[in-house]
Order: sequence, then structure tokens, then C-alpha cells
Amino acid sequence: MLKVELDRVWVRSIETKTGTHTTVGLAHVYNDPGKALVVEPDYIIQRNQKPEAVAESGEQEAEKPEAEEEEPEKKDA
Repeated sequence: MLKVELDRVWVRSIETKTGTHTTVGLAHVYNDPGKALVVEPDYIIQRNQKPEAVAESGEQEAEKPEAEEEEPEKKDA
């Protein structure tokens, strides 16, 4: 195979063929890992994050306080 570092490989899709034990995938391999961040769509970048990065981003979102909804003030006219 290509024998490249994992940060240079971006998996686009994986599909198992119906009724078979065969899976076909499409991956892009970049010379510069930073170039992938420019070219690949955001959902592909999120999908290809390392499990540790996904866990950390989930913790950061949990730490953010939710905006409290305030009722608008009523003015007497």
C-alpha cells in the first residue's frame, strides 16, 4: 500500500456491498496534512478526527453553559 502517516489520509466514504463480504472505500492522501484542512469539507474533517480529539471536543461543549432564555420586557403603552 502507500505506507504514509495517518494524518495524511482522509477517508471520504466506506460502503459494504450488499450480499457480500466486500467493502469498498474512498480515501484521499495529501502530501501536506494542512492542505487537507483547506480542501476537505468540514464534515469530513470532523469525521476523520482521532478519538481523543472527539472526546475532548465533547467535554468542551459540555462545559459551556447554555444561554438562559430571558423573557422580553413588556412596555406599557
